[in-house]
Amino acid sequence: MEDKLNKHLFGIYSKKTDGGTRLCRKDGTRLYFYQRVFVWLMATVVILGYVGFRLGIGVLVVSFLCAIIFSDYMSGQIDFWHAFYIMICDGRVIALGLFLGCVFWLGELAS
Repeated sequence: MEDKLNKHLFGIYSKKTDGGTRLCRKDGTRLYFYQRVFVWLMATVVILGYVGFRLGIGVLVVSFLCAIIFSDYMSGQIDFWHAFYIMICDGRVIALGLFLGCVFWLGELAS
């Protein structure tokens, strides 16, 4: 099989072999242990950051919707931004937002 290297970040390359694709250095040798750990840590941080972003979007959407409903229910007594602050600090709204964010994320994975 041809030794064509594809460049990635931080001097890490990937090479197609008969067994699949593996990460390597520029000369085609295996990565050092600390480089493999670094790659796994980068992947973990990116994945957790993306999941956290999706969950945060869910919390903001649910807080926004609850604030609209609450400020309309208490018309004249509370403005929208104060209702939004109350909703974003409420544990029940946060839990529902996390659940919906997780559902959105899993739905995106399924499609």
